[in-house]
Amino acid sequence: AAVRGLAGGYFGYQGVRAAGNFATNAVQAYGNIESQQIQLGVLTGSKVSARELMSQLKEVQQAMGVSITSLATASKMMIGFGVDAQDSADKLKRFSAITGGNEDAVYRLGRAYGQVKGLGKLMSEETNQMIDAGFSPLIAISKRTGESIGEVRQRMKDGGVMFDEVRQSIESMTEAGGMFAGTMTAMKES
Repeated sequence: AAVRGLAGGYFGYQGVRAAGNFATNAVQAYGNIESQQIQLGVLTGSKVSARELMSQLKEVQQAMGVSITSLATASKMMIGFGVDAQDSADKLKRFSAITGGNEDAVYRLGRAYGQVKGLGKLMSEETNQMIDAGFSPLIAISKRTGESIGEVRQRMKDGGVMFDEVRQSIESMTEAGGMFAGTMTAMKES
């Protein structure tokens, strides 16, 4: 009986401790989300824009399972490169579809996309970053334009693949008929 009493007390203590840890983690997560939203408000210049952006990022989180913190961090980085806030949310949704919700790959695609935006054109380094994260902009552009991959590569080397062409190619690969079309729906249903 004494052992049972000790065991009950121990397990009761562990249950209370677990509940306390859960509550602490929930408060920290909420604080982190609030902090992310404040930072996005500063970057966008508007609390309303930051709230709208966080709402869009939460939709991506629910559909793809990518953490809101990772999405907000990637969005802030993209905005820092000059990507419009709404475009950052749209592209993170598309990057989540391309990568099947892999947080690291989503972030890396966001960084490379932001760098292309900052440069105004696609360069070899950003192409390699995107390929390493699971997306070949050269293949996507080739499919969209009908050019060979070699022709697209040469245009890139000559500085002729501009940001808008990369943006359009990402969109075409994730829309109806594109290689990654339907990924978000499939992930949501699984």
